[in-house]
Amino acid sequence: MAIGWTFLGRDYWGKQVNAESKTLMIGYAFTFVDTVLFRVDENNKRSQRALEKFGARRRPNLHKRAEADMKASYRVYEIHKNAFP
Repeated sequence: MAIGWTFLGRDYWGKQVNAESKTLMIGYAFTFVDTVLFRVDENNKRSQRALEKFGARRRPNLHKRAEADMKASYRVYEIHKNAFP
C-alpha cells in the first residue's frame, strides 16, 4: 500500500495535525498489509524527516515522476508493521 502526499495549509505545518493523520492512516493500513510506502518529493526535507520520526526508512533509489508536467523526482520511504510505534 502506498500513501502519497498530505496537503495541509501552511498554518498547520510543523504541528501535530500531520503526525496524527499519518498515525491514523498507517494504523488503518496495517490492518490489511505489512508494509506501507510513501512517496516524497526529493527536495521536501521536512516531510522526509517527519517520516523518519515514524520509523520509516528511505529506499536507496531516486524515482522520476512519470507525469510530463512534473519534473521533480521523489524518494520512496517504507515502514513495516513491526517498526511502527
